[in-house]
Amino acid sequence: MKKKFIKVLIFNSIIFIGTYLNAQKTNEMKPQIIKNETGTIEYILEGEGKTVLFIHGGNDDCRTEFKQQHLIENGYQVLAPSRPGYGNTSVEFGKTAAEQAEFLKILLDSIKIEKVAVIGNSAGGPTALEFAKRYPAHTACLILEEAISKNWVSKFTPTYYGMKYMLHPKRQSKLWGKMRAEFESNQQKHLLRLCKMFSTLKAAYVLEDWTDDDIKDYEKYLLKCSSGYGFINDIDHKAKDIHLITVPTLISHSPFDKNVPFSHAIYAHKKIKNSRLFIAPAKSHLNYQGKDAKYIIDKRLSFLKETGW
Repeated sequence: MKKKFIKVLIFNSIIFIGTYLNAQKTNEMKPQIIKNETGTIEYILEGEGKTVLFIHGGNDDCRTEFKQQHLIENGYQVLAPSRPGYGNTSVEFGKTAAEQAEFLKILLDSIKIEKVAVIGNSAGGPTALEFAKRYPAHTACLILEEAISKNWVSKFTPTYYGMKYMLHPKRQSKLWGKMRAEFESNQQKHLLRLCKMFSTLKAAYVLEDWTDDDIKDYEKYLLKCSSGYGFINDIDHKAKDIHLITVPTLISHSPFDKNVPFSHAIYAHKKIKNSRLFIAPAKSHLNYQGKDAKYIIDKRLSFLKETGW
């Protein structure tokens, strides 16, 4: 019983991997580093034109190969930092969503970028919401993709304490090692369980929409997945007073998302007056997997253009 419970917690813990869904086949971009009195900031900056700030989910960092090429090809510059506690960005820059929003402003000031369109993915949602609320003059628009907008994991529950324990910086590498070993030993079983955790639909139905490239992308992500010092803070993240957000906002969310339920999208849409709800044609939280991902990408681009960005 204990072993089964631990396995459930392992799969629950990867809720925040959302960002890997944006994986592409291009060469990995090289991170840049900034150091100041607080610590080290790591980020990737690619392309030319108006800047789109991509805020990654949990268990991730700026090294993930994002499917942002369509943004670059359409004349945008993509800025993807590692959030505090992930990659080589010092956790001292911020443990709360509000502090991480301030961290992003420090980064923008350091590289002299005045204004950005913000995309908050999965566990990056609270930080994106806080940034848009605190810095409207520096936010052209906000896009939330399968993003957390309210409390996700209730405190003082077995899942909460289990995730805090298993994803602790001292233990998280062992957990990801077990995940990789499970994938290698029985790929089909692993992916079916993954889809079961990510979708309210039948796992086999979700997985049949995955291409060989989708599976390779997931494997590539899994090989370098790390919770660092960031994930144990992400669990507690919550954006406050999001009704104060005034920038144009697109909320893109699958109704079949089991990990970040559709109720998060509804909540954000009700609270943010200048928002638009897009029911993403995705079968799970993994919104960029499957044949209909192109429609989500098109929606991204059209929204950016509509808002003048």
